[in-house]
Amino acid sequence: MEVEVSVYMEDHTTGEERQTSSAFVTYVALDEEGRPTPVPPLVVRTAAERRRYCEALARRRRRLAMASRAHRRYFERHPSRERP
Repeated sequence: MEVEVSVYMEDHTTGEERQTSSAFVTYVALDEEGRPTPVPPLVVRTAAERRRYCEALARRRRRLAMASRAHRRYFERHPSRERP
């Protein structure tokens, strides 16, 4: 599950708020042994939910592609290491 987190600061004298940062945090459901486990699929109902869901899928694809490239580069640089 991907969750968007937005952080705001507030000037306590004026009440003015300003966003200072944001991030996407990924959570993984774990079973009793601590292994990843499937969860029920997300139900998207509105056009805005569908758009955000598609954006999340695109971010996930990019993350996995980047991780795959980094993994491949690591083993190209360290050929004596055993691949999992």
